[in-house]
Amino acid sequence: MTEKKGRSYEQKENEAVKVKKSGLDRFLDAIERMGNKLPDPITMFLGLAVIVIVLSAVFSMLGVTAVNPSDGSTVQVFNLLSVAGIKYLWTNVITNFSGFAPLGMVLVAVVGSSLAEKSGFLVAVMEKFLGGAKGWIVTCVVVFLGINLNVAGDAGNIVLPPLAAVLFMSVGRHPLLGLYTAFASVSAGFCANIDPWTFRCAGIRLH
Repeated sequence: MTEKKGRSYEQKENEAVKVKKSGLDRFLDAIERMGNKLPDPITMFLGLAVIVIVLSAVFSMLGVTAVNPSDGSTVQVFNLLSVAGIKYLWTNVITNFSGFAPLGMVLVAVVGSSLAEKSGFLVAVMEKFLGGAKGWIVTCVVVFLGINLNVAGDAGNIVLPPLAAVLFMSVGRHPLLGLYTAFASVSAGFCANIDPWTFRCAGIRLH
């Protein structure tokens, strides 16, 4: 059943390619091609980490300092290549991840969404409920979810964009458009919600 669903989806995708693409689709395709040429995210992450470590050693030897605007104190660059710096890196490697608040929710959401997408369940559900919907309806659904997803804490910017990309792709729209729409809606509605209780985070008093 899964293979049949996969073949059906591939046929739809091949048919969509034959249709003349709009200027926006071609622009998003160009962005996608450039993004695919970038290294794997984990490689970029490790590369940036190495650059930060090397720069910390260089700036520490140069005696670079900065002023903390909150209390006016002078902050010196901590050399991460020193003995104390290496000890700090090894002793804090776990807490750097465990201290990330949305980590647990993100792991569960990513595993669940990946399983649902790879098995064909997510695409089938999307096509069942929104397959015949107009484009603006799908966009409104994503924007509504993004604005109200702050109830999930800081995980909205990580969880919704890939799901929105899959949703847009399942209805024949460009996945990057869904990703950008979800990210913009979550960021714009970070402190907005249909629940009046969330207005407290913005310091708004309701009378």
